Amino acid sequence: MLSSDFVQEVAHKSGRTPELIQSVSSSIFEEMIQWMLKGEKVEIENFGTFGRRYLKSRQGFNPAKGVKMQLPPTFRPDFKFSKSFGDEFSDKLEAEAQANTTKAKAKKKTKKQSPPSAPPAPPAPPAPPEQVYYVSIDGNVVQRSRSDIPANSMVYSGDEWVSSEQFLA
Repeated sequence: MLSSDFVQEVAHKSGRTPELIQSVSSSIFEEMIQWMLKGEKVEIENFGTFGRRYLKSRQGFNPAKGVKMQLPPTFRPDFKFSKSFGDEFSDKLEAEAQANTTKAKAKKKTKKQSPPSAPPAPPAPPAPPEQVYYVSIDGNVVQRSRSDIPANSMVYSGDEWVSSEQFLA
């Protein structure tokens, strides 16, 4: 359920056994699922809110068979981080970035720089962005550039799905 490294770290910091941490986390997640199945939201203070989202019936596509299909209405799990968690994460990320910048500047100052022997060459113009296509590979839809489209796959041409051989011809 949880990464063993994560469980080990929590166990070490809390002074508990990894087995206890794993057992408690499994119990928490099982209880959260039960509450969400009832339609209740589970709010963990200073972290976020777990709930469920209703998805209405919609048109789908099975790329493996190349057919359109009607998908029934369903519920999906949903999560929203709390503002305090997002702010704390952003603050720590910014502090880490500033610390790395300070270290990099300190390294540059200690290096001896020799004068350049010739003026640097002008930078090459950027390559134009390659167009990305939706490709169905073994039932999974992924984005690929034209040069990375494999044989025996389906490619979405903008209005319909066609075989890769037909698309690349």
